[in-house]
Amino acid sequence: MKTSLVYAKIPDSTNFPAKKVWVFEKYDGTNIHWIWNRDDGFTHFGTRRNRFELNDEGIAEFKQEHPGLEEVPNLIGHRGDDISLHSWIRSEFPSSSEAIIFTEFFGKNSFAGTHDPDDSKFLKIIDMSVDGEMQHPDWMFFVPRPFTPRQIYQGKYSGALVEDIRKNKFKTSEGAV
Repeated sequence: MKTSLVYAKIPDSTNFPAKKVWVFEKYDGTNIHWIWNRDDGFTHFGTRRNRFELNDEGIAEFKQEHPGLEEVPNLIGHRGDDISLHSWIRSEFPSSSEAIIFTEFFGKNSFAGTHDPDDSKFLKIIDMSVDGEMQHPDWMFFVPRPFTPRQIYQGKYSGALVEDIRKNKFKTSEGAV
């Protein structure tokens, strides 16, 4: 099913106030979102512009519409089968009823949404909305492994930080967010 843009484009830093930032490695892959609710666990998933039920029919439809992404649904499981992530959300946000988990799907040789079929693939959580509100980045420190992205910096935003990222001081393959 087509949906409005689920994960908005990140604006540039032109009007960004110089405050404390949490910087994580950026992975070059495909943005995938997952819908979770307290009663049923993970129920839907999709790309930035579409959504499918996380059941056999929805998975088949997703695979037909997105060749090269066939492995995506297997990385979370059906209806909350991924107990570690499901349990973590329930305990970390005990009064919340719904969450949207934004992830990046990628492998070692992924580039611009194209994935090498021989690569092992991963999901890294890049953001999360709980009950309609985007969450402060400090929740990311409590995400179960292997879903945690690599943190490369925490501190004050500065031009020097931007230059360090451009010069690849943090040894990332794609950059930083």
